[in-house]
Amino acid sequence: MAKLRLSVRGVGPFTDRKEYLFSPGVTILEGNNGSGKTSLLKALYVAISWSEDEGKKSVLSSLVNDELKEIEIELFEDKNIINRIRAIKQEDRLILQEAYEQKFPQKIEKYAFVFLENTLLTSAVINNDLTKLLRSYSEELEYPHLIVMRENLEHVLRGVLDRLEETLDKMQTNIRELKKIREKMEELKQQYIEKEHEKGKLEDAKKKLREKMPEEPKKLDEEIDQLRRKKDELLREKSDIEEEIGDLKRKIENIRKDLEVLKNLNEEERGILDHLNQQLAKLNKEKQQKEEARIALEKEIANLQLQRIIYIQFERMIKEFSELMYSSLSESYCPIFYLEKRECPISRDITTKFQSKESFENYLLSLIERQKQEIDKKREEIEKRRAELEMIVNRVRELESKIDELNTKIEQRSKEINEKTKNLRELEARMRELENKHETIRNKIHELSAEIAHLEARRKEVVDKKTEKELAVIEEKIGNIERELRELLEDMRVLQREENNIKEKNQDLLSYLKLLYAEALLLKKAIAIVQEKIKKEEEEFVKKLEEELNKLLAQLNYRGITKIKVNYEPRTRQITYLIFRDGILTDYSSLSTAEKLSITLITIYVLLNTKFQESWKVFILDSYGELLDDTRFQKFLQALNEVARTHSKYIIVTKVASDAEIPRVVTI
Repeated sequence: MAKLRLSVRGVGPFTDRKEYLFSPGVTILEGNNGSGKTSLLKALYVAISWSEDEGKKSVLSSLVNDELKEIEIELFEDKNIINRIRAIKQEDRLILQEAYEQKFPQKIEKYAFVFLENTLLTSAVINNDLTKLLRSYSEELEYPHLIVMRENLEHVLRGVLDRLEETLDKMQTNIRELKKIREKMEELKQQYIEKEHEKGKLEDAKKKLREKMPEEPKKLDEEIDQLRRKKDELLREKSDIEEEIGDLKRKIENIRKDLEVLKNLNEEERGILDHLNQQLAKLNKEKQQKEEARIALEKEIANLQLQRIIYIQFERMIKEFSELMYSSLSESYCPIFYLEKRECPISRDITTKFQSKESFENYLLSLIERQKQEIDKKREEIEKRRAELEMIVNRVRELESKIDELNTKIEQRSKEINEKTKNLRELEARMRELENKHETIRNKIHELSAEIAHLEARRKEVVDKKTEKELAVIEEKIGNIERELRELLEDMRVLQREENNIKEKNQDLLSYLKLLYAEALLLKKAIAIVQEKIKKEEEEFVKKLEEELNKLLAQLNYRGITKIKVNYEPRTRQITYLIFRDGILTDYSSLSTAEKLSITLITIYVLLNTKFQESWKVFILDSYGELLDDTRFQKFLQALNEVARTHSKYIIVTKVASDAEIPRVVTI
């Protein structure tokens, strides 16, 4: 089994080079107080877990021999170097010359190197704060695949909730914009009503003036008014048609762009399809050739197999009757597996070639062996051909799958192109219809304008100038009001379009909001499921922890402590111990220091043995053996040794030995 070899110079009290070997299992590092046991273990710790952080540099600096002012640490596993650290110290400043960065799990470092400076242990043992220690450990009891899954789901959920909030903000902004548009619309409607009322008054005044006029001008005015009303109706219809034509042009332009994109995609996909079909044709041709070659080889190997049976029989004959064959060979003799005499390697002067029957026998056996090798070679070749054929078949299947997928996509794309083309034709037909109608209305408006002008000229001839002047003023005012009314109508149409656009946007946002809400609910449900799995994993571990704690506690035989119950609070994920002495729940503070330390060390042992079995390799336990009595400490070491030897772990503990001025290694 592999051994760790630690070589140090300039570490603690050591100015000369010292080497120590550690075997898998429990190793005791014995030495008197101040002999350098802790310095050696810290050197081992630094070599295993070195990184360029201030904590490690501080530990390394504290190990440098004050006299030598330089330090060298080497760690090997058999002949493989794990680390080599060299540094010098100048005026309390450490200058690193060489070191290998180690990818050592931080969580294992917290448990696997147990020195007296370990604040968690000190707090647990001295300050009666075992909960803090266990809480710190429980933070490491995470289950990476579940935690990563939960964190990923929570990250996605945060993104969904952010999008939900963003979407709601957009909807609120749109609602505020709608409110402004509606207020503006009401204002325009009120203005429109006022203008209509003003126009009505002018129409009444115009009517009274006409009543004073002779009969002929009255008739002319009525005809002119009627024509103007028709003209206004046609102008409104013309405006509506122009607006619809504008919408149709935009739709047609968008469809044409979509069609261009779809056709380009279709052409690209058809090009890819042609290329794939060419590849498929080549592969099918190659497949056919390989298949023919395979069939030919199988026929050949069938013949060779038959010959092999003959060779095996002939080999037996040679071993049994070689002397008889050697003495009775004639010119006509040749083994039956040579089908043509000219191929026979055995000539009539056989006795001149071979001096003994043994050499003749060896010669015949070598011929048979060559034939066997040829069969094996052919068999290897056919297996190779089969593998090549299988690879081609797989490639053909893959290509056929891609071609089917691409054909489906092209078919769907073609349907989409056909639908859009049909829609485009319908829109173009509708636009032509509207353009013809627009042209007809424009001609009618032109005709009406000409007729109105003619009637107005005739009217001027028959009406008196004073009345004409008054009517002209009223007509001008009515004309201005009608222009303002048209502008108001156009403004209201624009606002109506804006309102419709915002409503459509809000409707889309609402649909998106529903999707986001459904996604958020699913994510929350998934997170709850993962959290429940984590809770179950933790509960199972707590159960295992309790079993192992009580199992090892029974081996240590602490008088009076009959049971340790692990109390787990799922809501806070806090782990605490309930101690029972003679079956009665006991306050933790009533335990002795040795009992507290034992429970703490047992906890570390259980964690390493159950949760982090695959992660740690070296476990260092420094200066704690003195706090336990020898019997219990030996039992604790025996439990550790069982784990270490089973899983090839190195467990190193220190022990005071007054007869050892220089630390020595004792293997259990």
